[in-house]
Amino acid sequence: MNELVAYINSLNSTDSCGELVSDPAHWAEYGITTVPQLQAYLKEAQEREEYKAWISGDFMDDQGCEEDNLAYAPVEAAAPTAMELALMGL
Repeated sequence: MNELVAYINSLNSTDSCGELVSDPAHWAEYGITTVPQLQAYLKEAQEREEYKAWISGDFMDDQGCEEDNLAYAPVEAAAPTAMELALMGL
């Protein structure tokens, strides 16, 4: 657990638009007790947020903070990937 707390504290010490809870009991409620489990959880959360931003037209910067007034060129929609279908519950 000390490795998990140290890892969370290292993430929280970087410039970002948010901060993770560093209480191991909080993460244990999600079944997360190791650094690799937290990394997988955060990656999945980031992918969900990026997908939601993509379908809504909102965009985030590289730290996950919302960006206003980003210009983008609409592109022809491609068939959804397996991940996108899973996120849509299909």
